[in-house]
Amino acid sequence: MAQGFSPALPPRLSAVWHNGGGVKGFLLACAASLACSLSAAAEPRWTMVRTPSLTVIGDQSPGRLRDVAIEIEQFRSVVAGLIRNADRPLSLPTIVFVFGERKSLQPFVPLYNGKPIELAGYFHGDLDANVMLMSLEGFEESASIVYHEFTHLLVRNAVRSIPTWLNEGLAEYYSGYTLEAGGKSALVGRPIGRHVLLLRERYLPLAELIAVDQSSPLYNEGSKRSIFYAESWALTHYALTQLPDGAAAVNRYCAAIAEGTPPADAFRDAFGMPPAAFDKQLRDYVRRFQFGARRFEFSEKVVATRPGPPRAMTAGEANAWLGDLQRRVQRPSEASARIDAALEADPSAPIAHTALGLLHVSQQRDEEGLAALRRAAEMAPDDFFTQFAYGAWLLRANGSETEAADAAIAALTRAVALNPNSADAYAWLAYAQMLSKTTLPAARSSIDRAIDLAPGRIEYRLRWADVRILEGGLEEAKALLTKLAAVKIDPDAAAGAASRLDRLANFEQAEAARLAAWREAQANAASRRDAAGDPRTFRSVETPGVDGPKPPETDVRPVLRMVGAGEERAFGFLIRIDCSPTEVRFHMRSNNQTITATAKRMEDVELTQFMNDKDFSINCGSRIPPDTIYLTWRRDPTPVAGRAGVAVSLEFLPTGYVP
Repeated sequence: MAQGFSPALPPRLSAVWHNGGGVKGFLLACAASLACSLSAAAEPRWTMVRTPSLTVIGDQSPGRLRDVAIEIEQFRSVVAGLIRNADRPLSLPTIVFVFGERKSLQPFVPLYNGKPIELAGYFHGDLDANVMLMSLEGFEESASIVYHEFTHLLVRNAVRSIPTWLNEGLAEYYSGYTLEAGGKSALVGRPIGRHVLLLRERYLPLAELIAVDQSSPLYNEGSKRSIFYAESWALTHYALTQLPDGAAAVNRYCAAIAEGTPPADAFRDAFGMPPAAFDKQLRDYVRRFQFGARRFEFSEKVVATRPGPPRAMTAGEANAWLGDLQRRVQRPSEASARIDAALEADPSAPIAHTALGLLHVSQQRDEEGLAALRRAAEMAPDDFFTQFAYGAWLLRANGSETEAADAAIAALTRAVALNPNSADAYAWLAYAQMLSKTTLPAARSSIDRAIDLAPGRIEYRLRWADVRILEGGLEEAKALLTKLAAVKIDPDAAAGAASRLDRLANFEQAEAARLAAWREAQANAASRRDAAGDPRTFRSVETPGVDGPKPPETDVRPVLRMVGAGEERAFGFLIRIDCSPTEVRFHMRSNNQTITATAKRMEDVELTQFMNDKDFSINCGSRIPPDTIYLTWRRDPTPVAGRAGVAVSLEFLPTGYVP
């Protein structure tokens, strides 16, 4: 059954109606006084405060950073109690940078036309971490950004499929959160003035709003995003504060969408009227002069994970973290200078080597980057972020090379031991384990664990299907992929599922043709023996024995390319093609080892296929199921680590072909 959004209250909460907005939370009240007493030191001291899910770094006092960590953890605790399954732990480290003044943010925000963008704060999600930036000056605006994005993280882990409008509407709804009464009540759903004003000037028919997905112009074009966000907030706010069964209606809508019901039909069935009829109610709502919010009162003060003791950072550590922050917002020259300074100041700091490695891999200097990440992993065997970053980027850079996969498995195994709640670490571990038959059973266990931890992550279900295909469970994989291909609200996941289904169909078609050819050959041989009076008996071709001859693919043998001077050729299975702006890597499994050959461009490699498949195509990424091939390469005059040589040709052979 599809999972959905559920704002049902846990037993410890009660809802109290509250009119109006503008109530400021505990941290906001503190922020005003804190901003007035900022240190005027030219070289601020940097401090780190940690909870199990947050790393808070700032140029503020330990007490102030501790307050920020507690406030964010309290927000997480409150929202996790209002959305079903949102209490699941976050999968990746969340790093929060706290500055006293907004002008201090300028070196660490993205650039536009060479100048820093005017931002109160921002969120950046990445392969290895989630990063948030905020200032105490103008904290309310910074906090709303943090709370918006934090809601996305919680919902993403919890809900398997959620419409785009509701995903953004919920994030905006909770972005107006404030904690009150010393942590014994919270106000949720404060009205957002800019949304109300915009909707009074412009209004989008609901039929268009609910049809938006992540590829729609309304979601991606700046001039149109404002109205989309505003109306998504208004519809969510109206459903959760005005409709007696609004939460149940939202759940029904999500469940129907997850089953592939068209948005307009799902809306009518869930809310009792078609979108066009609902439009009048929503337009009347945004014309009001007063809006509601909900106050949740707690019998006890909200309990949040308490931070550990604060730790003063060395100049090297601080520069490494700040340099990595600049790298993430595409300011590489400044990042490089900071990271170099970090290594010079404190070469024993693992984060300095991690930052250097991440900088290099972002610049496609994979060999240098992975060497730095490996050094960091050796220096910090008990740090989750370091182990995870090394393992994940090793797989991203080197694909499925055996040596890289083994090293990644070792690092990621340490990572999941350090943080058993990281779904991302388990998913990457499953990817590394599925590259070898010996670790394939472990891959199934790892991906099952990832799904248990984050049932809302559809990409994990795609990986589960990949593992089942490699295990031979084609029917189970097809059943899941068929469901995922129908998920209209996640075009990328649907396209990934459809692509796998197409490849499976081609594989099964080839298998059927192979079996038919084998049966025909067996029947012809039996007829010839009968005509010759052969006294021997044979098993029925309908029930071949395990000791019977292997069925040939076809009586026609492909005419292979001649191997030239200085070239080598091997038979095996193409498992992945990695593409970058500077090279293409072909990874083939042959006799329990991985052979990797590279080319500058795909066009430099001679590609031949003997399958008579009009729809055959070569794309970058994993080949599920693997292609049967001959790979020919030319050895490098000077051996290059990680590759057999330069790819010359790939010859794609029929499934079941035996050399």
